[in-house]
Amino acid sequence: MKPNSIVILLFFTINIYGQQVQRFTKNFETSDGIYGTVKISTKPMTFSGGSIMIQQDAVIVQGIRYEGQTYSGNQLSSLGIQFPIECSNCYFTASGTVSMLIPGSVERDFGKFESGGSVHKGGFLKTNQEVIFSDSVKERHNANNQNGSPWEKTGRVEELRISEVQGADLHRIIDSVNNH
Repeated sequence: MKPNSIVILLFFTINIYGQQVQRFTKNFETSDGIYGTVKISTKPMTFSGGSIMIQQDAVIVQGIRYEGQTYSGNQLSSLGIQFPIECSNCYFTASGTVSMLIPGSVERDFGKFESGGSVHKGGFLKTNQEVIFSDSVKERHNANNQNGSPWEKTGRVEELRISEVQGADLHRIIDSVNNH
């Protein structure tokens, strides 16, 4: 294969892969008072049925609320903590509502995905959560699958919830504040 052909093929593959990727920024606060944002990318996939790939792009800790005080910025620099902190070892669970438009339908069909494991930093293949659609939606989807999956072509996340944000960096912040 010629080098130009490889470049064109690579560009085409990346372009198709990126068409249905959605990016979200969600706020969080742990039960220990640590707060910040989670940046997430999602993509509908037809892998062992309908599924949603979820990728953690970043967990950014903005501060901590502790004993009636809010600490952010450099207020805890004497403890070696400078906010914001990008947490490289944080993880969380995700759930939500999805939809797709099946050819011939006038309205989108809705489904859901539940927390199917922790979302760690890394590639799309690390977190693959099953999407639950009704049997009638699955039948109509499969009947319209000849020209490509309607789920992969038109699927999207309508609502995304994150919970149980955890990680060693968060424990370090809590320990530092508790021992202050």
